[in-house]
Amino acid sequence: MYRLGDGFAYCCADNHAIFLDLTRNHYLCLEPPLQTAFSKLVERKELSQDDHHQLNNLLHLGILTSDMVASPLAPPVVIPALSTVGAGKISSFSRPALKALLHRLSASASLRLHGLNQIVKTLKRLKEEIRLQGEIYAPEADAQAASAFEATHLLFSANDRCLTQAIALFRSLLAARHLPLLIFGVRMNPFSAHCWVQSGERVFCDSAAYTRQFTPILII
Repeated sequence: MYRLGDGFAYCCADNHAIFLDLTRNHYLCLEPPLQTAFSKLVERKELSQDDHHQLNNLLHLGILTSDMVASPLAPPVVIPALSTVGAGKISSFSRPALKALLHRLSASASLRLHGLNQIVKTLKRLKEEIRLQGEIYAPEADAQAASAFEATHLLFSANDRCLTQAIALFRSLLAARHLPLLIFGVRMNPFSAHCWVQSGERVFCDSAAYTRQFTPILII
């Protein structure tokens, strides 16, 4: 029996199994015949000796691990975003914007020092703690957070606006005792990855239409 290895997430995009290796912060795509064997495993079909031989390669890589009680290999599912949280125009030097800037710089430093896998574990723990304490949902706080982070965009290149902004925004909302989703997604042809924060059917500081182009691979 098999289960997904620790530090890995997966989804199926355009009939390709994609894995996120959180420890190394990179993505892997299976090629035949590994793809065929893994698909049969996910669909709970009978595995041949050759299938098991192929899956041993995934065991060796740590993507799969042996388990006496295998849990279903189900990819994450989320309600697609339909709109964007409204953000007002505020100065990049206003107090909320400067606070958002500090959150972004802290997220960037955390990624360099601790790596994505440790950050994901910490965020999951923090979210569970807040869930137990009780969420405080304030719609106006969503707009304020979106406005603050939008005001920092000019200070960062496009390449720095995805992962670090999403982590920083997610942390900021958790600190306000709100429980949004931090979503990692992928798409094929050509391959690209994206990360965004979503609350219900609304996405923060991003285009809802753009996020719908991506298949979720990890949701916190």
